[in-house]
Amino acid sequence: MKIGLKAKIEAIITGYKASFETQVKEIKQVIDEWKDQVDKFKLEYIKEQISSGLSEISENYSKVNKVYNQKLKAVIADAKAQILPKEVAKPADYTAKVWIKKMGIH
Repeated sequence: MKIGLKAKIEAIITGYKASFETQVKEIKQVIDEWKDQVDKFKLEYIKEQISSGLSEISENYSKVNKVYNQKLKAVIADAKAQILPKEVAKPADYTAKVWIKKMGIH
């Protein structure tokens, strides 16, 4: 039985890595935008602007990462459902039979 688990996980990892690279580029862009403004604005203002930009980026990518985690969990759950045996239904009197065996009653 072939379920293609490796390919599915690799696709999710590839998407995550691309997302991470985009996040790094956006962080660099925010920093580059404000590093040239050091002479024009007060240092506190620049710190606030950079912090604001970075927190926005962090929030956005936190949401993206949650989506990737949900996709990964769904892929793993699907694979488990395909691989692991289904739970065997026990007869209605199963508990009574086990109890009788434990007690040594025949």
